[in-house]
Amino acid sequence: MKKSTKVLIWTALSIPLILALVYFGFQYQIKQWYAEENPVIWLPEIRAFEAQDKAEGFADDAVLFVGSSSIRFWETLAEDMAPLPVIRRGFGGARLSDVIHYIDRIVVPYEPAAIVLFAGTNDMIPGRSKSPEAVLALYQSFVQNVWAVLPDTPIFYIAITPSPKRWAIWPQAAEANRLIKAHADSNPLLTVIDTWAVLMTEAGEPDASLYRDDRLHLNEKGYQAWTSVIRPVLLQWAAMAESDSRLEGE
Repeated sequence: MKKSTKVLIWTALSIPLILALVYFGFQYQIKQWYAEENPVIWLPEIRAFEAQDKAEGFADDAVLFVGSSSIRFWETLAEDMAPLPVIRRGFGGARLSDVIHYIDRIVVPYEPAAIVLFAGTNDMIPGRSKSPEAVLALYQSFVQNVWAVLPDTPIFYIAITPSPKRWAIWPQAAEANRLIKAHADSNPLLTVIDTWAVLMTEAGEPDASLYRDDRLHLNEKGYQAWTSVIRPVLLQWAAMAESDSRLEGE
């Protein structure tokens, strides 16, 4: 066999192996970044949002929904929140710290009329859960960072949900929700929207029929349950804001 032929064969056999090593090496790095809570893991999604903004623009004075994958998967959000204009910016398995890190890129540019935040569920994972006090501190940090640039912006927090997959740590999640609500109750610009009641069975357990097969993310029926609680709160806020605006103009 000629030397050139051997080289070609060796090259043909080596390329798939090299690509496989690169792929698995990258996957390992991704897992490491996620374990370390390194926000760089979400850069591709953040850049995709920015590209979308340049290509399509965004509505003025919209309600910004930002947070983790439950926001990303909410494909009927615009329809469910009509007639309120919305912007949907949910990414991956984002933690509160990830959302905070990218505030200047996926919150501030929109100058939203209000913000709806759903993050914290990925801070309460069995085996590596943060304390309820730590989750509260992260929520407070989000609010402070937003208000440093967009003062007086109303912020609505969708409380951590009782998913079947993470039911084992629900007591900790429920305590985090309680602490956040206690803090929010001290400021009229802060509201906690608790969807717990519509996601539970009469037996007092998470209703599996409202979740996808992963037992973590809502399905279509689950988003309908969310909408039944979240939309009325936002419509009431919008009506009051419009009334206040008219009074100021008189």
